[in-house]
Amino acid sequence: MKSLLIHETKDTPEVIFNIESGTFSITGSSLPESAIDFYKPLIAWLGEYKDDPLEATNFDIKLKYFNTSSSKWLVQLLMALEKIAMHSKVTINWYYKRKDTTMFSAVTTYSKRFKLKFNLIQY
Repeated sequence: MKSLLIHETKDTPEVIFNIESGTFSITGSSLPESAIDFYKPLIAWLGEYKDDPLEATNFDIKLKYFNTSSSKWLVQLLMALEKIAMHSKVTINWYYKRKDTTMFSAVTTYSKRFKLKFNLIQY
């Protein structure tokens, strides 16, 4: 299995899934024209990683913005991480701007919905 790297565009975030370190990140803005085309390969990659994860998996999310269709796929991504958490210690570090109450509300909702360790980090 190889690490996954997707470069940031004006509509899609940077994605780095580093298989050697177990540190994965999504950074930027997520408003792709087709959220399914962007996120489905990420979910598939995580599904493959689930079969042989590292002892610890750290997932850093630093999104400035995500649209409604992206939010549906972020839920799918978190569901995939829950499956990985059955075999690995998964920690979600979700970064949000101090004054971004919309992002804080979304992250808080996700942290209550999923059985994952969330760290909400202001910047």
